[in-house]
Amino acid sequence: MLLIFWGLTPFQGAIFATEKVTRSFPTTMLRSTSYLPSSEQNITSVGPVYTQASYNIAWLNATLPPYTTRDFAIAPFTPESNTSITENPELWTGTTSLFSVNITCEQAKLIEVPNYSFNRSTYLFESSNGCQIDKGPWSTDSWYESSYVNQYTPQLFHGMTAGTTPGTMGCPANASNNFMAYWIRYTGSEANSTDVASLFCNATYYQHEVKATIASPSGSVVKVVPLGSPSPLTKDIFNVIDFEKGLEGFSPRSVSERAWASNHIDLIDTRNHYATLTEYAISAYQRPAKDYVDPMLLHDSYQAAYRLLFAQRMVRILTSKPRVARPESGERGFETQAVIVVPAFIYTVQSILAVVALFSATILYFCITRPLKLTSNPASLLSIMSLIAEDSRLLNEFRGFDKVSTQELRCVLKEREYSLALQEGYGKRHQLQLRCAPIGNPQQADLSRVKREGVRPKAFQIGTGVSFLTFQIFCFVIVAVLQVQAARCHGE
Repeated sequence: MLLIFWGLTPFQGAIFATEKVTRSFPTTMLRSTSYLPSSEQNITSVGPVYTQASYNIAWLNATLPPYTTRDFAIAPFTPESNTSITENPELWTGTTSLFSVNITCEQAKLIEVPNYSFNRSTYLFESSNGCQIDKGPWSTDSWYESSYVNQYTPQLFHGMTAGTTPGTMGCPANASNNFMAYWIRYTGSEANSTDVASLFCNATYYQHEVKATIASPSGSVVKVVPLGSPSPLTKDIFNVIDFEKGLEGFSPRSVSERAWASNHIDLIDTRNHYATLTEYAISAYQRPAKDYVDPMLLHDSYQAAYRLLFAQRMVRILTSKPRVARPESGERGFETQAVIVVPAFIYTVQSILAVVALFSATILYFCITRPLKLTSNPASLLSIMSLIAEDSRLLNEFRGFDKVSTQELRCVLKEREYSLALQEGYGKRHQLQLRCAPIGNPQQADLSRVKREGVRPKAFQIGTGVSFLTFQIFCFVIVAVLQVQAARCHGE
């Protein structure tokens, strides 16, 4: 019975389960080939829209536009057949182009430059290809400072102008597409007592032929499978110069460690219409302020910001013009729930059934082959009572024991033996009979010492009742207190 109720029943209920099943069939997909040419891409046509959308996604967790993720955008495609009657949701799979950007960085070398006029040193960040950015003097306060500088920054730190002559602030012509980002945690007045993460980075824009799966009607990207190798993004599709000019907004930002923990959204510059790339890097890859002194994490944060801004700009480039599409093979499908049978639970149930069958057969075998065949099990009190109900002599032996305790009954009957014997006469049924009686009459002697007030079970004793009532009152008080606190906190 234990195997049936505690083994077979729960496992039998777990045999059936539900699973998502995707049904797909081939169809023709219309792959969009239209886009806004780079000559028409400017701050007026795509600027305000994509920057605001990126802000909403990064800081406010807004919904992503169709055919985009935080890391890339893909060219739109739709089925050629009528999509007005569709399963909700549908999955569209087709070949398309993926557009994204990768950031490769190297750690900047920090150079100390003595300034005898001000009796303090200034510092330069230098790259391996000759880029130099003036950091200026070190702060003596305890705070965080971060910034981003690219080739289109019109003015660098402390009024220094970028140039290409050695010794001035800027990059040589062969490294003009670099940008520089740093994150500093000031802990003292000297550079060697300060945590610094400084990177010179280069952005590589590319496109990649992929097989993408889109969920309709939301247009969210479900899966992307690369096909072949990525290739550089052509200048006609994306205006890199205009895009990076929009990122050049430069203003060194600083915040105390205490203020960061309370609300680092205050880093957004409310004096300008758009946040600088430093704030986008913070919002797109949000971590505690102390973590950004890790160069790898600083690289990941700026790469996330670049990809987010690029994807939001690219999706508007791909959808600004009337769609021109070419047919290609694809798949159209939908997901549904199906009832399945779990093999592991089937094998478990079959094993339990085999064990139960084996035990049942064993019990049946012993019941048939044993020499003494009782018609009922005499192990319970009810069975014993039914066996001796018609034996008046045996009933007289137990008369007067209705109010004695177990210990007292054991003392009275310790010298008596009882056994099951076959009753002689008609029917020959098994009956409990006195096998041998002790010498004398110890029963009467023992009964004189038995107390007649009766034996009360522990469940009906006053101590048990008081304990149970106290527990119930305690539970009621606890529930009432929790109910009052929940009402005061509006259920929170």
